[in-house]
Amino acid sequence: VGSTILVEYDLINQSKKPIKLGKYGAFIACRDPNYKNRDFAHQFKHYTIKKRQMIHIKGNIKINKKGKWIFWPGFYIVGFGWGPMDWGAIRLTAKKGSHNNSGGSHHSQNPKKLTLTPPYSNCYGWKTSPGLAQTQYYCNSNTGYIGIFDSSWVGGAASYAVQSIYFNSNSNQRVKIKATFYYTGGTKVAGVAAFAGLQAMYIHNKTNSRKDIIVGLDYSIAVQKIIDVALLTFPGLKQVQDVREALELISTLKDSATLLRELKDLYNVKKAKKYVYTFYINAKKGGNFVNIGLRGNCSGIVTGSSYVVVAAQLVKIEVLF
Repeated sequence: VGSTILVEYDLINQSKKPIKLGKYGAFIACRDPNYKNRDFAHQFKHYTIKKRQMIHIKGNIKINKKGKWIFWPGFYIVGFGWGPMDWGAIRLTAKKGSHNNSGGSHHSQNPKKLTLTPPYSNCYGWKTSPGLAQTQYYCNSNTGYIGIFDSSWVGGAASYAVQSIYFNSNSNQRVKIKATFYYTGGTKVAGVAAFAGLQAMYIHNKTNSRKDIIVGLDYSIAVQKIIDVALLTFPGLKQVQDVREALELISTLKDSATLLRELKDLYNVKKAKKYVYTFYINAKKGGNFVNIGLRGNCSGIVTGSSYVVVAAQLVKIEVLF
């Protein structure tokens, strides 16, 4: 009781025809412990969802009563009516007493320090590749996984992937954040006049800040280590064709402990690296979203080419008030 929680879902039109939402749109259906209607986050009112199109609904609600709360995806379709009651419902029990603000599954009991580990609230990424270049990012909020694969021959490539956290602050204050990554991979430049870089980054409100990670890369060795991680985390696999397939496989991993174990094993034999990224934000009183991750960028011209290839796990985030 007293917590503010984030609820979000994706709604996909799996039919072959467009679906028109009515005046209530799509929203988060909610019932409090007295089964009182607490629906919230109404979005996409009078919106037409095209076939195979996906929309994303997200909203916050403050829990003000103890007892069982129910949440499910709600919507109103023209010519059909309300979506089904309790469809895919999630039930939470709210208790009175002290609580910690969390954006992950585990957190410390020290009110001056909040420690978050996977799963995180969400993850997402961005990419661009003008010219003769290719780029791809991977992320998994359940495991904290981040994968980057950029290469450029003529032109440029850049991408990032971030994990999203949410926490409450008791006041407007300056907050220190420490993010710990384990990763294997890095950057490589072949020829002259090309460039490749790897950076830690965060996004908070309208602030987007980055810090260079100084890494070198023996491409063949790093690729093999990433493939090794994929094979170790999926014991049934006999082989993995290339680094792109390995990154895709690791992105589907559901068990954060498995990924951490394999990356830690590589770290202990000095074939993976640990990196701690420290930065400060101006947190507002109440709920705060922060996105933390890695960014790769590279460029090439006729005389040179460049690569960024990384498999990483954001293993821990500490919020110091």
